[in-house]
Amino acid sequence: MMATFVFDTSELTEALFRGRLDNMLARRDHLENFVRSTEANPRQFPDFSPCLPEIEPQTRVISGRNDRFVPMDIGLRLIAGLAADVGR
Repeated sequence: MMATFVFDTSELTEALFRGRLDNMLARRDHLENFVRSTEANPRQFPDFSPCLPEIEPQTRVISGRNDRFVPMDIGLRLIAGLAADVGR
């Protein structure tokens, strides 16, 4: 999971992994809640496009071409939806 969140994995050390694991295990209830939430709603990226008209036109969308967690096409779809609403 850490390798997915970080673009340059060369900075990921065993100490960092251990620290993250220790933090997760220190609050086991958080980990259990996370697991339950993913089981209850396995869809990671819900479609919020019906809400786009509620977003102010002066909105900046920042998306990373190499983002492995939120693919770039999500940002592009958001931009396209915002552009369709310009001029209201």
